[in-house]
This record gives sequence, C-alpha cells and structure tokens, in this order.
Amino acid sequence: MHFIWLVYAAHMIGYWATVLASIAWDPDQCDAHCARKVLTNMTAYTIPATALFAWLVPEYGHLSLTHGIWQLPACVVLTDVLFYYPHRMLHTFQCLYPLHKAHHKWHRTMGMAALYADPFEHLVVNTAPPLAAALLKK
Repeated sequence: MHFIWLVYAAHMIGYWATVLASIAWDPDQCDAHCARKVLTNMTAYTIPATALFAWLVPEYGHLSLTHGIWQLPACVVLTDVLFYYPHRMLHTFQCLYPLHKAHHKWHRTMGMAALYADPFEHLVVNTAPPLAAALLKK
C-alpha cells in the first residue's frame, strides 16, 4: 500500500476523533449540514487527489525508521506553512474571498467547521498542503 493512504487514514481518524470528542463535550458542536459537506469534500475530492498523488509519486519502501521519525514533525510544520499562505491570500484579496466565505458561515467556533469549505478551497488549502508535505518522503 502506498504511504499516502496511511497519511490519509491518519488524517481522517484524527479529524473525526477530535470532532466526536468535541461533540461529546458540547453537543451543540454537532451540525448535520456541516458534517455532510466535510464528508463530501473528504470523499469526493480528497480521495481522488490522494489517488492521483499515489499514482504520480512512487513508493519509497527502502527508507529507514530514522527517516520516518524526523519526517513526521517536518511534514506537520511544512503542512502548516503551505496551508497558511493560500488561506491568507483568500482573506487578503477581495477577488478571492468569495471562494473562502463558505468557511466563515459558522459564527460559533466548532471543530467540525475547520474543514467546511467549497471544493476549490478544500483542494487548494486543505488537501494540497499535506500532499505536498508528503513529498518529503523522498
């Protein structure tokens, strides 16, 4: 199995575990519309993008555990940097803000809404950064 599917599975498990924990803590955090949109983005857009990545980027099975240990924190930092700048551009340039305003539909802070976005934003801001950071696997 290509390593990127493990990254995707870890992301899904981590995201939904956090969301379910926040709902257990505060049931008002649950919103069916938001959950449907996030699940749609994760299945209709992230899975094909991940499959394309897996097809384009070869698997590197020869890497050591030491390589994997430094790689995880490096990928987290790189993902944050690669997320920040496109997200900042969506706030800064008025012509781009309409692509981002769906994310700000929720006036109450809730973990589930972190990935609530239109497909363009989801691919460019939420999906591309971790896939690009995964190229560190080389």
